[in-house]
Amino acid sequence: MTLAHRSALPFIIGVSGKRDLGGRDEAVLAALRAMFDRLDARSPNTDKILLSGFAEGTDLLAVQAALGRDGWRVVATLPLSATLFREDFVGGAAIHCDKLKDFERLLADERVIHRPLAPLRERPAGRPFNEEALRRASRGSSNDQPSNAERTAHYEQLGLFLARYCGLLVIVMDQSERPDRLGGTARVLRQRLEGQPDAEAAAIIARSDELTEATPLDNPSPGPVWLIDLGRPDPAAANAQIVRLPGLEPAEQGEDVLKQSLAGIDWIESLNLRSSGLHQAEWEEIERRAGKSDAGAGARLRLCRFAAAAIQRGKMTRLRQSVLLLAGLFLIAIASYEIFVELKSYRWSRWMSWTYLGTVLVAVAAYMVAARQRWQTIAEEYRAFSEALRVQLAWWDAGLFGPRDRVDELHLRGLHSSHATLRTAVGQAITAALLTGKAPTPERGGIDKWLDEQSGFFARRAEGRRGSVRLTETMSWFLFIASLGAATCLALMQTPLIAIFALFYGGGWTTIVPLVLVAMSLYGLIHMSGCFVHEEGPARRRRVMWAAWASAAFAGVLLALALCALAGLLPAPEEQRAEGDFVKDLAIDLVAIAVILPAAISGTIRFIAEKLSWVTELHAYEESRDRFARGRAALAATASDARKREIIKVLRTEALRENEAWLRAHRERPLEPVVGG
Repeated sequence: MTLAHRSALPFIIGVSGKRDLGGRDEAVLAALRAMFDRLDARSPNTDKILLSGFAEGTDLLAVQAALGRDGWRVVATLPLSATLFREDFVGGAAIHCDKLKDFERLLADERVIHRPLAPLRERPAGRPFNEEALRRASRGSSNDQPSNAERTAHYEQLGLFLARYCGLLVIVMDQSERPDRLGGTARVLRQRLEGQPDAEAAAIIARSDELTEATPLDNPSPGPVWLIDLGRPDPAAANAQIVRLPGLEPAEQGEDVLKQSLAGIDWIESLNLRSSGLHQAEWEEIERRAGKSDAGAGARLRLCRFAAAAIQRGKMTRLRQSVLLLAGLFLIAIASYEIFVELKSYRWSRWMSWTYLGTVLVAVAAYMVAARQRWQTIAEEYRAFSEALRVQLAWWDAGLFGPRDRVDELHLRGLHSSHATLRTAVGQAITAALLTGKAPTPERGGIDKWLDEQSGFFARRAEGRRGSVRLTETMSWFLFIASLGAATCLALMQTPLIAIFALFYGGGWTTIVPLVLVAMSLYGLIHMSGCFVHEEGPARRRRVMWAAWASAAFAGVLLALALCALAGLLPAPEEQRAEGDFVKDLAIDLVAIAVILPAAISGTIRFIAEKLSWVTELHAYEESRDRFARGRAALAATASDARKREIIKVLRTEALRENEAWLRAHRERPLEPVVGG
């Protein structure tokens, strides 16, 4: 794999259409090639996987259009075994013999992966159908509807599989066709656009080992369709190629509609493009950790996960730097404005107004750069993506392989539809790994390993966030209360008690240094006290809290006294040297600055913690840590396999719930400049 093309995550295109194209095979083939050309031009860094049922007509034409294209692979998603499926080509006519030869030739191509769907289960026995029960009853033309109802149900299963698991579905049919024929293309189109099965489809899903039943509260899972309308005179014409979106009438066409239909492949292309930007050494390390791509589905999924995680770490670093930069610029703006207002008697203070203006403009520019580069969005989505794949890999290690054990069937169901693209990308990664890699195998002790990883992960994250939250609370409250202490001094300086503060005027460094040292010592005391507030009982916490607040207020008073001493050391402007009240007025101005700045720093610290969601993350990590600890204890205490499976189902949902909570918390706190104050 070259540096210029690292397709960590492929995109899946499904195709379904009519077998009899009315002699317009060449026009349909040209239309399919034009569609595939557009996809290649849109996403040159992304490999494509074509899902085809390999039936004569549309399916085989799509395979011909895909084979030979750079970065394309074909998966033969047969509705039945190859032996049974060949019966559809046996009709006694020479044309069907030719189609059978095309089928055999294409199926044997080394670029084609043979992946028939698992047979449905019989009722009420629950056993998979054997081949004899699925033989074609009708030996007529291949275009006849097979009279074997169970065989027809397998074609319906194929249509449901295509509608559910491809990123983009290409349909070839007359768009006026009614969806009343089980296993027909029109039903595939309806299922794709509505995202919910009707009663007949739901009955088939209930007997399938490839599909999963949706719960009553699940959101529908529709998707985009590119339709080649056989009802038009020329299927290759531009107006015969229609984009269909869920909830959108066929007549509503345009570039916006086309762009919406490509949202999934655009997201995947962005991931692959950013993967190409990783350093060669970093990419080689990702490949080494993921394992050989031919080792199985797990290796392919790990490659996607590690690539996304590497990109996410870089974007998260940029995001944190942006938050800190905006917070720092806010403090500089506040300080320059206060100096300009309070120290107007000094000529140099006029430059503070320009400093304020420049700082605000730089903050706006920094925000616009961060927003344009989408650092926050990328960091959040790639973290959610890589965590979802991490959970899926853990499930595979634990022996959970069924369609109901897929992360995309459970993840992001409860969030806003704007996360549909992210959920689609997760599903594409899992589906592509399963289609193109060897089936995953359980790891011995996989359940225990997964529980250990989850418990350790949440415990480490909770401990780290607890330290961050404590430090934030300690520093912000210390500074806020200190500003109140300074504000008290400022109020007293407006009364006759100002004579007390005058004792410090001109005290020199012999006065300032001890006061500063005492203030620093008090800060160390308040910091240590704050660290123990959360570990003691209620009564102890109250005593420590009041002692800490009193110490912080006293530190604010000491700061005010130190500034009064500093006022006597600063040179007076020439025009005010003769004024006797200059030192007093300067002391008041400096104390006023001391009132504003600590409070501003306190607010800035809170801003950083809020934008990085430290408190929300702490609660989520602690809750998940405790739930997994209880789950592990419950597993150890039960001998019932059914009970163990039930506990594992609850725990796997918990792992995804934490990921959703993290994403929701950060989405609700978008990056923005510090405003107000």
